[in-house]
Amino acid sequence: ASITPAGDEDVFKFTNSGSAPVMARFDVWNMDDGYGIGVPCGDSIDTGLNIWDASGTSRLQTNDDRGGGSDRCSGLTFALAGGQTVYAHVVEFDDNSTIASYALAVTYSPVVCGDGMLGLGEQCDDSNTSNGDGCSSTCQVEVSCGDGVLDGAEQCDDSNTNNNDGCSSTCQLEDAVTEVEP
Repeated sequence: ASITPAGDEDVFKFTNSGSAPVMARFDVWNMDDGYGIGVPCGDSIDTGLNIWDASGTSRLQTNDDRGGGSDRCSGLTFALAGGQTVYAHVVEFDDNSTIASYALAVTYSPVVCGDGMLGLGEQCDDSNTSNGDGCSSTCQVEVSCGDGVLDGAEQCDDSNTNNNDGCSSTCQLEDAVTEVEP
């Protein structure tokens, strides 16, 4: 694509046609001689990238420099729900110059629990799929009985999962006697 004349803006529509969420990586690249996909733009061009909702009324995410002064092209990662449509809006940063040739590259990857990146539908992602460490194998926050912290539906948490010590292995009160005052 190109940004010409000065003040021109480009908009691209992206839809996740699947039912599972994906992570979409959007990157703007300078396509002039000496540059290309994967080559940092430096200060050869300066772009802005906005992700808008399907109605075009709410900006969901924005980026104006992928690498600060060393790469003034834009790049960002955005989570797309199954069936979701967004618009990628590319501009010349100051809206006062032209860009002869650029590419908007988009790479989709599945949301993977345990990869250390918080994806759509994940409440946590601690870089593993172990249960019992506060983040479950399905990347949902675990109420962790026995950690000494009173969480969620726990009635007690005595820092262990032993039964018959007043607080059960499921963090419920055992043999509680209700005191009645005269």
